[in-house]
Amino acid sequence: MLSEIDLARLTGFLFLFVLATSFAGSALAGAAISVTISTEDPDEVAGMLRKVAKNPGKQRASVIFNLLSQLGVIALAGTLFLTFSPYNLLLALLGTLWRVAEGVILASVEINNLVLLGVAQAFVSADGAEGVALETMGRATRMRAKGGFTIGVMFFALGSLMYGILFVSSIAVPLWLGWLGVVSSTLVLAVMWLSLARSRLSSRLMYVAVTIILYELALGFWLLLRGAAGVSP
Repeated sequence: MLSEIDLARLTGFLFLFVLATSFAGSALAGAAISVTISTEDPDEVAGMLRKVAKNPGKQRASVIFNLLSQLGVIALAGTLFLTFSPYNLLLALLGTLWRVAEGVILASVEINNLVLLGVAQAFVSADGAEGVALETMGRATRMRAKGGFTIGVMFFALGSLMYGILFVSSIAVPLWLGWLGVVSSTLVLAVMWLSLARSRLSSRLMYVAVTIILYELALGFWLLLRGAAGVSP
């Protein structure tokens, strides 16, 4: 049975694990399956398929790292609930449910990316009608992944916002850290919501993502180093 200190430190470790595996997955994938690719432009779709097929080993490794990241998200949701539910059961429950939904949806996006790899490898050796059909399939596969990514990130932001509000209202963590969570989560949620009305995700997402990455880094290290000191109600 984990003590409160060990549980808090495990939560901090999971924050850092999720960030590290997510960064590794994104770096391996590179720009080949970027969420900013237009699914309306045939040239961009064809270019994406060629890039994906060019280095299948990296693409598979990217999927593995991202799946590990989403498994980490689901585990993190559980340890967050166990650590902070004594402060506010409702907010902790809502935050946990949103984070579990995030993990499941973004994991399905990675399975979709494996399908995309198969389509891309067939596309580069196809021509004529077969090539057109595979390009259409690649576009549809990418659209599913793009929609899943958008929904998954929105669920992430909702879960993070619930815990940010919990932190601010209970002072379970330093107040500045709680407010950073509230502000960064709200910004991500707003950008993703606005992106639903556009064919491309806003480039501002990259800038907004920096704030929530800094928040999760700070929170992860704080929990890892402080353990349950200042966490127990």
